[in-house]
Amino acid sequence: MGCGMGKSKVQLKKCDRAIRAALLIQRWYRQYVARLEMRRRCTWNIFQSIEYAGEQDQIKNEICRDIDWERYFCYRSIEVPDSYTGPHLTFPMTFCGVSKLVEAFKHKQNGLPSSDKPYVFNGDYVDRGKNSLEILLILFGFLLVYPNDVHLNRGNHEDHIVNLRYGFTKEVLGKYRLHGKKILKLLQKIFSWLPLATVIDQKVLISYRKLSQSDSDSDPESGETDEHQWKQIVDMLWSDPMAQDGCVPNEVRGGGCYWGPDVTEEVLGRHNLQLLIRSHECKQEGYEFCHNRRVLTIFSASNYYEVGSNRGAYIRMGSDLVPHFIQYQASRTCRELTLRQSVGWTERSALRALREQLFVHKSDLISAFQEFDPHNTGKISLRNWASATEKVLNLGLPWRVLRPQLVNRAQCGMVDYQQWIKELSITEPKLEVSDNSILETMYKNHSNLETIFRIIDTDHSGLISFEEFHQTWKLLSTHLKMEISDKAIADLAQSIDFNKDGSIDINEFMEAFRLVDLSAHS
Repeated sequence: MGCGMGKSKVQLKKCDRAIRAALLIQRWYRQYVARLEMRRRCTWNIFQSIEYAGEQDQIKNEICRDIDWERYFCYRSIEVPDSYTGPHLTFPMTFCGVSKLVEAFKHKQNGLPSSDKPYVFNGDYVDRGKNSLEILLILFGFLLVYPNDVHLNRGNHEDHIVNLRYGFTKEVLGKYRLHGKKILKLLQKIFSWLPLATVIDQKVLISYRKLSQSDSDSDPESGETDEHQWKQIVDMLWSDPMAQDGCVPNEVRGGGCYWGPDVTEEVLGRHNLQLLIRSHECKQEGYEFCHNRRVLTIFSASNYYEVGSNRGAYIRMGSDLVPHFIQYQASRTCRELTLRQSVGWTERSALRALREQLFVHKSDLISAFQEFDPHNTGKISLRNWASATEKVLNLGLPWRVLRPQLVNRAQCGMVDYQQWIKELSITEPKLEVSDNSILETMYKNHSNLETIFRIIDTDHSGLISFEEFHQTWKLLSTHLKMEISDKAIADLAQSIDFNKDGSIDINEFMEAFRLVDLSAHS
């Protein structure tokens, strides 16, 4: 019996050690997953903050929306060359014609629209990849075949100024070198015809944005000015929900507003609606409820910020009007990324984008740091470093948490900001100009370079003359309240004209202000 008792105690000890080991492994794993989740959320905040800061500049560019676009176009004026081998469309459109279009674009099917399967698409058909035009043509094709069962709402990217920045203009001009400008103008007219909302069974409102408190108050016979109407549309296309009650300007995006659950309840109640489905905001799972589940955000573009950054989703809704979600994540390869790989990949991309933002604001950062360094020691506290950085970039990020990834050395809670500025791993082209203010303005807006080029190229020739360059910079200097001399403008134009042919093409313009992140190649 003694021997049996001894074995039992040994077994109990082994079992106890195994349980303790399992608990330690479980605790370690939970901590590991928690750290990854914290990194993922921080990375998400970086991407979203930079995106929204860029949209502030974009909304300001709406002042340029009176560019001379022709009012009317006929597709018959576009000549199709004999060498074209793609599908030839006939009108009125038929299902067979659209099916050929889908096959030509090699579009992966999720079930095609029909009278038994109506679809509602909620904006942002373009600027979301290299095949925006093909997607748009497929949607237009099915809209013509099933005008009562395919509904296309307008998003904030169905706008020619936004398209200039986010890539659709470039895509169209690249795919249609002969008739690209005519097609862009025709699409702009079509975009202006798209509705802003769709209502299902008088109970569910599908809109790219919120239902404004003033929606039922506007009078179509009141003779409102075009400017006032456009401001209403901007508010409708750029607004986002918030957790707090009330309605305040959306200073993060620079346009529209934030509205609270009280506004949702009041407006949905007024119109006897039970749910608002909207888009406009990227969500990590592809969808998100808020405002007591009265507002649902749906976002269909997966990998929006970087591969693995978010899922996409769409909704199926039956006669009960209960939304059912289908989530997905497109992958460039057949191999699925692990959580660690996904977070690491996205985090590196976000930090590169953030370092770029820090670099282009380096002059303002130095001035802000010096306010905390009256004795010119070159060092400030970590707290002051974080405070000054947020004051300059205004991104709402946890800078003290990000400091280890952005600042290599910090001793005794002090940051050597002069050395840090020198170590930012980004280089810029060397342009010989007499006024650095014009350079800093361009570097701060480097993400808008193609938009700026298209605006300066007033005759859409693909080349900027020195006269066009001069006139545009004079206009911008007045708008930005900057003093820029004629000599500084002329110096910059001549410096950008690398081949010295008297004009600036898109490649010269982009190369002149190209920022290179050296850390990405090290």
